[in-house]
Amino acid sequence: MDFGTELKGCVCRINNCAIELFSMKEDLEIEDEDSWDLVGRDLRLKATFLYIDLSRVISSCESDERKKMLTGLANKFFYFMDEVMTASFHLFGQTWAQSMPYFIANSHVESYIHKLSGFMYALDYQISQMPQHLKST
Repeated sequence: MDFGTELKGCVCRINNCAIELFSMKEDLEIEDEDSWDLVGRDLRLKATFLYIDLSRVISSCESDERKKMLTGLANKFFYFMDEVMTASFHLFGQTWAQSMPYFIANSHVESYIHKLSGFMYALDYQISQMPQHLKST
């Protein structure tokens, strides 16, 4: 597989992952402990794939300015994801599922969606500035 095709795949997966993360808003408001635990695992899995794909896209950037911008966006996003994922263990209980009532009651769902929106908007803009032959079709 050539490098251009690989990058197109990365960009496509990033966009698909963003759509899936936005659609998880309802999942984050579920009050079933088993479902909540699955949502936490799904978030970790998506974050892992995003990390790999973003790393490839960032390393392919020819402009140092674009690399810095994408790296900054990715760092903010993963820092927030880490906060969401570790809050349950460190502050609210042993499992992700046990922290669900606090997460919902304190409007963390809206904060998550708002920060995700900002990140994905900025990322979409940066990807739109990439050379046409590297964009997914």
